[in-house]
Amino acid sequence: MQGVSATLQAFTAIPDCPAPLPGAPSSCPPFPYTIGACDTVQWSFGDGSTLSEIGSPFVTHTYANPGLYQVTLHISNALGVADQAGSVYVTRIPATVVSVQPSYEVNERDGSLAVHVTRSGDLSLANSVDWKLVPDTATAVIGAASGTLRFFPGEADQILTIPIFRDHLYYGGYLASLYFTLSPDGEMAGLTGWDAQHMYAQVIIDEADPAPIATIHDVSVSKTASSVHVPIDLTGTFAAPCCRAWTGWQAIDGTAHFGVDYGQGSGGTPVPPATTRFYLEIPLKANPTPGTRTFDVQLQNANFPLARSRATVTIVDDISAIVAEPAQLSIVAGASAGVTLSVANPRTEDVTVNVTSSDPTVASVSSPVVIPAGGHATLLVHALKPGHPTISISPAGGTPAFVEVEVVFGRRRAVSR
Repeated sequence: MQGVSATLQAFTAIPDCPAPLPGAPSSCPPFPYTIGACDTVQWSFGDGSTLSEIGSPFVTHTYANPGLYQVTLHISNALGVADQAGSVYVTRIPATVVSVQPSYEVNERDGSLAVHVTRSGDLSLANSVDWKLVPDTATAVIGAASGTLRFFPGEADQILTIPIFRDHLYYGGYLASLYFTLSPDGEMAGLTGWDAQHMYAQVIIDEADPAPIATIHDVSVSKTASSVHVPIDLTGTFAAPCCRAWTGWQAIDGTAHFGVDYGQGSGGTPVPPATTRFYLEIPLKANPTPGTRTFDVQLQNANFPLARSRATVTIVDDISAIVAEPAQLSIVAGASAGVTLSVANPRTEDVTVNVTSSDPTVASVSSPVVIPAGGHATLLVHALKPGHPTISISPAGGTPAFVEVEVVFGRRRAVSR
């Protein structure tokens, strides 16, 4: 069998500056070094033969048989030594050349990907090609797999079929990698920076599912809560969290104010995968001033469509909810009756309420009424004539109470004449 010649180049990193004084540390870092006239290079070619050269980085060696050989070299000069190792792949002439496309593109709804692996040149021999599929970002639609393609003499083409699964989740597109390794009896074609035994192909899997559309909703929360969770609904689901799906948000003052009623004015959040609802959590402040207040939340810089981007948060002052007892009252015209007023959650300060009658010609009341801290107050209702008015007791921004009043005629005594 005719031998094959290979030209090899020595390349290493060893010190290339004056040696330090005895006992002194070296300040000369290793860096790529070019073989010079003072260097001795000892080659070991991996087939049992060796060679020593002075001052030359190149050497030509003839191998008797094709195959993969481990080559080592020992470089020395007056300043030191360095050992390097590498490999050389020797093929027959003419070689068997195996090739695949550098990239493939498929839609996730297609069900599978067909990869044609072809060979040319000397087809009189058998070849084995090991392959490995790495899902990279495509774990939801493709699985890791590996195997071997075996070419028999005269066989020029094989098809590797890779299953593709539709996940019904949105990611925007997926990437996977195919790696091929050829047994040492041929070479790969169309190399992308690898050696002659290996090849890499990229797999692009196009998205089949539409991007989810988001809607943010209004929400009410008790003033006693430590935070509010603002709901956001999606028309579909995402396949992966940050930073594939993400939105920022900005709070906008209304009657509620940043730093007084709520504690965070802006932020951002990734969208959890495989969910159709997620929440923005905004901390609330303990504002002692009575009253129900509102602020808005605006979504911004979202990398997905928005059907509704602004919502209102209502902080309900249920601390100041008023309790009126009795809630129904029957009074004789011309008389008065008392209603006891208190606060559902006792406060450490007085609560002032406004009192109105739906028909002050039937029943009249005095306003405002002050409910002392931790106590109660009495509201007098004066009945004027028969009717059915409603008495409203409203705190400043709190939850009101209502009293239904019935005014009836009084009984008269019979007078003897």
